[in-house]
Amino acid sequence: MKNLDSGFLLAKHADELGAEYLTKQKKYLSRKQLLSEILSEKPVKTFHQQNRLPDYRVVQNKIRADFSSEKTVCLKGWVLSETEANLCALYTMTS
Repeated sequence: MKNLDSGFLLAKHADELGAEYLTKQKKYLSRKQLLSEILSEKPVKTFHQQNRLPDYRVVQNKIRADFSSEKTVCLKGWVLSETEANLCALYTMTS
């Protein structure tokens, strides 16, 4: 049961953080733009053609690179990489 609770809380936080991130953006971000930002190492077209999720290592490496280059945002007391914030925003837009 603990895993279900953790997943629910994670989803709740992702939705709240994503909503705040989208509100703070000075430009409109579409789902396609968010995917392009998240998967900048792979073209979005390839992602859709193959109809599968990207290798998690691509996203993990992008998150690490964001922190290394100080590409972070502060949302509701959380410090997130820009990639994490984009993931939260994408979750908000699709939930």
